[in-house]
Amino acid sequence: MTIAQLNIAKAKRPLTDPRMSGFTDHLDRINQLAEDSAGFIWRFIDDENNSQTLSVLKDPLVIANLSLWQSASDLKKFAYGTEHRNFVKNRGQWFESLEQASLVLWFHEDGQPPSLEEAVNKLQLYRQQGNTPQAFNFAYALNHSES
Repeated sequence: MTIAQLNIAKAKRPLTDPRMSGFTDHLDRINQLAEDSAGFIWRFIDDENNSQTLSVLKDPLVIANLSLWQSASDLKKFAYGTEHRNFVKNRGQWFESLEQASLVLWFHEDGQPPSLEEAVNKLQLYRQQGNTPQAFNFAYALNHSES
């Protein structure tokens, strides 16, 4: 079984605003870093090769990243063990703090990539119930068997 993740963020300004360039100028490189990382399988991209244009929660400032990995440890190595960690560390420069969880992981059966609808449902489940076998955070994923 693979691990899927949805991560949402609410931008402080439209992505086209020059004050967002510290984030947007690096998107292609960081996305390529993800794709080249061990364990990476797939990420959602639209027709313009952009993963950030998902209007997940009907708010034009809310962006999302939906991806599929071989394991939670592979995803963790990318997210916190590569240059990506600097963007996580500095996210407050570009994104607002959300009152609810903005990241969810879940075990995904091999085959088709997860749908956006499935991902949003998993986030809602996690927000409502916390860690469950159906939707969880990194700590839960790393402490539970993926088989």
